[in-house]
Amino acid sequence: MKQYMAPEELAEEFHQTKSNVYKILNEMREHVGNGKRYSRYDLAGSRKSMVVRTVSFIDYMTYRTELCEPGLAKHIPPFNAGDAEKLVGINQPPVTNVVMNVDANEVARKLFEMFTSSIATSAVNS
Repeated sequence: MKQYMAPEELAEEFHQTKSNVYKILNEMREHVGNGKRYSRYDLAGSRKSMVVRTVSFIDYMTYRTELCEPGLAKHIPPFNAGDAEKLVGINQPPVTNVVMNVDANEVARKLFEMFTSSIATSAVNS
């Protein structure tokens, strides 16, 4: 998943119409600014060249109803874009080394047993 997406990409990724995504982004703008849920870096650019931080869009979609109701908004957990990106694996280094604690002789023995039993079974069935 990309860190930032254009509204058209969000529409495709989250199976929404483009007009619905723009409607959601207009609502979301009300929650952008100092002391608000999202920073100015979460929705950047103008309508024609806008990019949106993907995890912020997901968060808004998750809590959209509560955020639109002031009485419910105070019950929403705080949003931290960095933590959210870690949860979904954005900007995390890829796993390059996997160490398996396996006895190679044991694996070879089991494979040999499976092979010999399949030969014995096919000999009996023919």
